[in-house]
Amino acid sequence: MTRLQIPGTELTVAPLCFGQGGIGVDTTEAEAAYLLDMFADMGGNFLDTARVYSDWVPGETGRSERILGDYLSVSERRKRFAVCTKGGHGPLHAAGLDLASARRDLDASLQALRCECIDVYCLHRDNENLPVEEIFAMLDEMKRAGKIRCMGISNWKLDRWEKIHALAGGAIVNQIGWSIATAAARPHTDPTLVDMDAETLEFHRASGAFTMAYHAQARGYFVKALNGNFDPNDRLDTPENRHLAICLQEIATKTAASVMELVFAFLLQQQFPVAPIFSTKSPERLREIMESRMANFDLSQMLCP
Repeated sequence: MTRLQIPGTELTVAPLCFGQGGIGVDTTEAEAAYLLDMFADMGGNFLDTARVYSDWVPGETGRSERILGDYLSVSERRKRFAVCTKGGHGPLHAAGLDLASARRDLDASLQALRCECIDVYCLHRDNENLPVEEIFAMLDEMKRAGKIRCMGISNWKLDRWEKIHALAGGAIVNQIGWSIATAAARPHTDPTLVDMDAETLEFHRASGAFTMAYHAQARGYFVKALNGNFDPNDRLDTPENRHLAICLQEIATKTAASVMELVFAFLLQQQFPVAPIFSTKSPERLREIMESRMANFDLSQMLCP
């Protein structure tokens, strides 16, 4: 699998990024360590977390970063991985970027992850009341201080993303909601979340911007749809995506692939660097993902009549 260079750094990563939102919640700490070792042994080296991950479970804040930091503190493990984390989210149920909280979050993340420098640091949300220049200056300050290697943003609309991308000279990552099901999905009920749309996609194609795609697995929608498990409250459950599920099954049958392989292939075969973020608590599922043939399918076959 082709490796991707993180903008503005010498770091290269295998494109599949292992999301750690459920670490210590969906798995025990020992189970999480087993999965992370397995991921690395199979060639994975890119991890994604956030300061607020697992805060929805009472009892501890920053649980995801703390458990990941415990794991990475073991000799030789830290050098095997590039880590992306996110801060500046604001209160869990009232997200919105605040520069002071982003600075506090970065220092808390460094402490929890037990490192001096974070490979990719993304602002988890935007605040459209703040000038882009002011936000960029903060990220640039963090980078000049040696606390982060690559700056990033998440859930920003195109006009502001274009501006900060230009200010950074392209040395910035965009983490955005994106899967093969996104184009036909209904709007988010949470207005602070941003998905890839046609105009943003065109900008990424033209600029070659590095993209981390969250919800890359479409939250398992196609597996559920093909089993007849439809949820009318699922924003992905639209007539277009039900039709796409049937098309994907037909392509999978013709190519001896799995639907999962095709869903990932859609992202991995884009004309610019894309790191799909996936998650799993199953060793068997992790092995299936890491051993799949995602790069070996003709993207033109993904077009559904």
